[in-house]
Amino acid sequence: MLPQAYDTLRDPRSRGDYDDSLRNPAAAAGGAAGGGGAYRPGAGAAAGGGPFEGVRVNLFDIFRFSPGNRENLGVPKARWRQIVVKVEVSLEELLSGIVKEISIGDSIIERYKQAARTGLLSEVLQEGAAVFGALLIKCPLPISAVAFAAYVHLKLPRVPQGAFKVPILPGYRRGTKITFSTPEGVDVTFELVEKQSQFRRSGDDLFVMLRLSPKMVKRGCVVKVPTLDKGTISMRLKRREARDGYERRLPGLGMPRRKDGGEDGSSNRGDLIVHFMVPPEGDE
Repeated sequence: MLPQAYDTLRDPRSRGDYDDSLRNPAAAAGGAAGGGGAYRPGAGAAAGGGPFEGVRVNLFDIFRFSPGNRENLGVPKARWRQIVVKVEVSLEELLSGIVKEISIGDSIIERYKQAARTGLLSEVLQEGAAVFGALLIKCPLPISAVAFAAYVHLKLPRVPQGAFKVPILPGYRRGTKITFSTPEGVDVTFELVEKQSQFRRSGDDLFVMLRLSPKMVKRGCVVKVPTLDKGTISMRLKRREARDGYERRLPGLGMPRRKDGGEDGSSNRGDLIVHFMVPPEGDE
């Protein structure tokens, strides 16, 4: 019955009949009643046995829900246009560059995750809704709902499996995409996501915030400033500099600058900007 519903929607003439039945459901139900197999919404016990009267449906005949028979259902698989995989990277890795080995496996959860991420799930749900509507003409609501869920489940294709070596070059940033083509003709795109860090990145510059106590403000002080790759460095602040909102720029301690978006990272780096914050007395 599921394949027949799909064929109904694919054939222009039968699709037109289906659309007419949606516009005039009473006529459709009445016309089909003579065949003894229609589900008439709203029919109660007084009509002779409830809304399932006259419906003879074997769920196993509809779904044949066994792994070996999935392709016999007549539900053509959708095709992936793209697979998107989020890859978490640290600022330290984006500073020096790294090659990450990432494996992709197929699972039901991964299929739904990728379908939602790439927009394929929305398309399949729309098709499934049309099949659901077509089945409602012949089947009770519970059976149509199960058929809808089965259609969506069977429509989602397998996720291409494989192991990939993803080159992450110095200076790459959040949102950078690295794409591979698979033998199945599907593009697998790895999108970089930056991990949480005490540093905040803006372009090629890095920002870090340091707290100063009121005592340090009164006397001036020497503070320890963290860096990505140089450990901590000492910085002396004069009394006039040790204030809330003061910033000190340290050239060459930011992220690598990339030349014109090319593949080779530049030896030039952005700056590290140190922002000082002085909490009110009593809030230290």
